[in-house]
Amino acid sequence: MSQSPSDPGCDERDLFVLHSSAPDDIAFVRSQLLPEMGLPDARQCCSGDLEPGEPKLEFLERKVCGSRVVVVVLSPTFLNEHWPIIGEALASYHATQGGWVVPLKLFDCAVPLRLAFRDALDCRDPERRGDELERLRQLLRQPAPVEQCWKTSWDRHSLDQWRAALARGPYQLLDGEVVPR
Repeated sequence: MSQSPSDPGCDERDLFVLHSSAPDDIAFVRSQLLPEMGLPDARQCCSGDLEPGEPKLEFLERKVCGSRVVVVVLSPTFLNEHWPIIGEALASYHATQGGWVVPLKLFDCAVPLRLAFRDALDCRDPERRGDELERLRQLLRQPAPVEQCWKTSWDRHSLDQWRAALARGPYQLLDGEVVPR
């Protein structure tokens, strides 16, 4: 893996998520992890984004070497599939070149030694997931998505009412922040 993010063969992005092909892993990544990061789609991707017919090894190398942070979603299925393990090995090497590798425990499973020494996000308990994903967002230095701020106490209708009231007042919503007009 001799490429660096500045090489034409690498995609530059903030986040690449390695996960297994298990439906629960995919659902977590697509419906919780990626949306919670608040990154534009062009700045994040996951191992499930492989196009039909695309060579897997080149895909993994390009995505890993071009990402600032690689999250490895650990589950029993992940540890039994060879392509995610190859991607994780590339990410571990990438970490020696200045990249970040962040293990994320989604289910109880054995953690390979090369990942066990790293501070992991523990998302096994759904009650703690929000706090753990906030830690990742802080690493990426991303504010919480606007929708996330209202998720616990406001429904979608209330959020729309709040936005309408905001539009009539002396403030505006700009890049997810309330600022004077």
